[in-house]
Amino acid sequence: MQLVSAYDARRRFSALLIRARQEPVAITRYNRPAAYLISPREFRDFRRFQHRTKLEEMTRLVARLEAAGHNAPPGLYRELERLTKQANATLPANGA
Repeated sequence: MQLVSAYDARRRFSALLIRARQEPVAITRYNRPAAYLISPREFRDFRRFQHRTKLEEMTRLVARLEAAGHNAPPGLYRELERLTKQANATLPANGA
């Protein structure tokens, strides 16, 4: 991974866009990562991972709700609603 200061990133942005197709580029401020420039493929993979993780959390929560039956605390239903919203927000566009 290439590290580039924010100052250099502004000056060489076009070159960094090309570089990001091959490997992530860390843009630093005060010698600490401030942002990462990644390829569209890597971003799609990341979004898929996020979505898959939320679905796995939802599956575990549904199992807990089913196990609790009518005695399920209301907080579990709120948690399921929250996870559903998050999963929908991370859903990859157009099957990407």
